[in-house]
Amino acid sequence: MAKTKLSLLAVSAASVLGLSACVQQLWTATYPGPNNYYSEVYDIVVGTNNNVIIEGRTKAPDNSDTLFVAQYNSQGSLLWDYSIPNYVALRENTAGTSSLRTVNNGNVFASGANIDGQSWKILTLSSEGELLWEKDFSFDSQWKDIAVSREGIYYLLGWFENRALVMAFDEQGNDLWEYEVNAIAPDDSSVNLPNLGSRLINGFSAGHMEVAVDGRIVVNVGETLFILNSDGSLNDSISAIELGVDFFLDHSISEHNIALLGTESSVDGINGNTIAFILNAELAVIDSAEIGKPIDSGSIAMLGESSACVSFVTGYTGSVTQALAMISMTEEEWGFETTAEYAFYSPVSLKTDDKHCYLSTSESLISPTLTSYTYRYDVTGKLVDTIALEDFGLAAIELSGSDVYSGGITGNYDGIEGTTATIVKHKIR
Repeated sequence: MAKTKLSLLAVSAASVLGLSACVQQLWTATYPGPNNYYSEVYDIVVGTNNNVIIEGRTKAPDNSDTLFVAQYNSQGSLLWDYSIPNYVALRENTAGTSSLRTVNNGNVFASGANIDGQSWKILTLSSEGELLWEKDFSFDSQWKDIAVSREGIYYLLGWFENRALVMAFDEQGNDLWEYEVNAIAPDDSSVNLPNLGSRLINGFSAGHMEVAVDGRIVVNVGETLFILNSDGSLNDSISAIELGVDFFLDHSISEHNIALLGTESSVDGINGNTIAFILNAELAVIDSAEIGKPIDSGSIAMLGESSACVSFVTGYTGSVTQALAMISMTEEEWGFETTAEYAFYSPVSLKTDDKHCYLSTSESLISPTLTSYTYRYDVTGKLVDTIALEDFGLAAIELSGSDVYSGGITGNYDGIEGTTATIVKHKIR
């Protein structure tokens, strides 16, 4: 097993702004709420025919919360929308979880939480926005993920009372199987109730799940990474302890390999370590790199078959540090680290295409104006493009070839005029 230390090269925050000469904004579309008062985009995906699907939150005429799914064509025109009263969506986050997926036949797989209790809904819409089937579950809505295979099998990961289950459904929504990937003893006094404001509780992550090309399901529940076969049987697993860490923050898959980001617990904020791994299909470590310190949150995304981009954040308010690095079997390691003193900073997502890493953030470095950025880096760590959106609260991005879709909010975030769900399409030339 190769083990290296990721070197982080300091750069100033000012040096990464304004590099957008190769970026062209194509269109902006909005989804206004009733009376143009309130709406937000929480997740965004690109489906068949380059149609853009968003999931978000708005207000019904009676001012109650409503989940919506809307589809736009490649030119930004609204094709259809579907509303679910008394439900809300959850934002995409840097750990890769999602509440919105698309299927090869054009169907849309979505999920959301009931605002009055700990229950969750999954549903499938046709390519025309018609409800095909839906199911409701009672469980902790904080810990969940959904996924869909190329064959049209739908998967749900969620905590049901004391058990974390992966559940599979066919194209008609019929139950296929379920597999328990974690459990806690209900009478264990050492286990605290979940703190819904934290993404990591007692070594359990929020839960992330992906379906590989061959149909296997890769599931990260913090303490263990599971590989399940498409029939629900266990293929393989590896624990965080086996790799010398306390839990896995995030994972990402390529066609053949798996990237993992693991961390050791830190009591004093100084001791502890974070390690990035690349595993093969048999869960053997083929490369690893140490960050060398504990972090507050982090994510990892495979870049091809032999490299992975790593993003992490230390600090929450005041002096916030963000960093981006790469672990590579070709030893082309690079990284940078920036610190914004007394700045609002929120990581949004880390994604990759065949040759680039995309780090998206919302931040305010100098003034109260909220500005969102998507930075694109090449495999040498060079910043090659920046998409800057002023007065825009970014919630999710999606990549489709040379197109970058940004979803979030515009409007008056703190005032009574409300916000508007907004999608912006850029092309990188």
